[in-house]
Amino acid sequence: MVSERISEWKVSGYSAMYLPVSVALLPVGVYVQPHYAELGISLIAMAGIILAARLSDVVTDPLVGVLSDRMKTPIGRRKPWIIVGTPFLLYAMYKLFLPPEQPTI
Repeated sequence: MVSERISEWKVSGYSAMYLPVSVALLPVGVYVQPHYAELGISLIAMAGIILAARLSDVVTDPLVGVLSDRMKTPIGRRKPWIIVGTPFLLYAMYKLFLPPEQPTI
């Protein structure tokens, strides 16, 4: 089997899709945790929430990878996942950065 070299432009194009997610997630680690701590949520509780999210990634990331590998659509295998996932990410970021006055776990 002969493997052909993937151009640097193509690799950059694929990796550029994660840039907006990185830009959105950077403030989460820097600002959101101290802000929620000021609002009364303990750092231990926030660490538990983050741990639960990472543990769920152990299952969901490979599952979405397999499903997207098997999906064939006219616009490609990954684009439907990006199109459907973007509104969920935007809503989650909105709710995360604008918590209620008395947030709870």
